[in-house]
Amino acid sequence: MIYEQEVNGYKVKVFKPIRLIPYYDITAKEISDLLKSGAITLLEEINPDCKIGVEIEGKKRGIVKLPIHYTGIKNKRRKEVLKKCQDFRFVRKVVGRGQLTKQQLIAFQTKHRAKYPMTPEEEEYELDETIKYLQDKEVLLLALYDKASLICLSFNIRVSPYRVYACFNEWDERYKQGVGNYCWYRMIEWLEELGIKEYDLGPLDEDYKKKFINATEPTLGVALIDEKHPLVKQLNLSNINQI
Repeated sequence: MIYEQEVNGYKVKVFKPIRLIPYYDITAKEISDLLKSGAITLLEEINPDCKIGVEIEGKKRGIVKLPIHYTGIKNKRRKEVLKKCQDFRFVRKVVGRGQLTKQQLIAFQTKHRAKYPMTPEEEEYELDETIKYLQDKEVLLLALYDKASLICLSFNIRVSPYRVYACFNEWDERYKQGVGNYCWYRMIEWLEELGIKEYDLGPLDEDYKKKFINATEPTLGVALIDEKHPLVKQLNLSNINQI
């Protein structure tokens, strides 16, 4: 989502990441159009495979490199979680490219939407952009059941042949303790079976992710601005003005 804000007295266009999309795939045409417009534009969360952008200091993504071999405390923790949840049943499903509907996406993320309140216009925009993003991508769902009751749902996006993004988890509050971790362990097993090489857990903004990752990746950004503009110095943008 693009919004305009005032920074130190200057109007700046900022690309606000959409919650359900892991990173922004900016095209050469979009860059050209922004440069021609003369707008000062700040972008974060650029696709790590993109040819532009540099590391943003202090921001990392957590990655599980696969296959993974658990040892020490991580292996002990994994065994404890698997034993605790051994009576639960899990179901795995791949939703084909372009098959997910807006109504399904809304139904899947009840708690996740409540955690990030938006205006109706913002929510509609996010849903439309997410569905558009998923037109050429598979969704991997892992559902966890206690008898007939759905107690946890892991929603994941296959963003490339070798990488899957952990988009969000939904869970029954009565089972919150441990079931999210259990779903991630089962997801990792499934991804290894599929030959996936990387499980992207997103920004390292929550400590629980550190229990799973075995690698990190920089968050990339770029500033489209004249290098002589006062904001370059004021915001320390000289390091990310790469075009």
